[in-house]
Amino acid sequence: MSGIHRLKDPDVEYTAWAARVHGVRGFLIGLALDVSAAGVAYLVTVIGNLEWTSTYWQILGLGLCKSVIQGLVAYLVRRLLPPQVPR
Repeated sequence: MSGIHRLKDPDVEYTAWAARVHGVRGFLIGLALDVSAAGVAYLVTVIGNLEWTSTYWQILGLGLCKSVIQGLVAYLVRRLLPPQVPR
């Protein structure tokens, strides 16, 4: 085929889709772990009668940043280094 009737490469479309899915999944898994850790830290402060300080907020923010970076890295790795499928 030639001209504008040429079909897009299905491998490129699949790689882009797989990269998005992989990135979102990595972000959600990291976020779930960070929310769980924050919940445990909160329970420790409540049960232990400790004060919730700015240090806890900083740690929570760092966890969120880690989740975002984890999702971006998962997306980029999947996008730039697609899995090799034997043909």
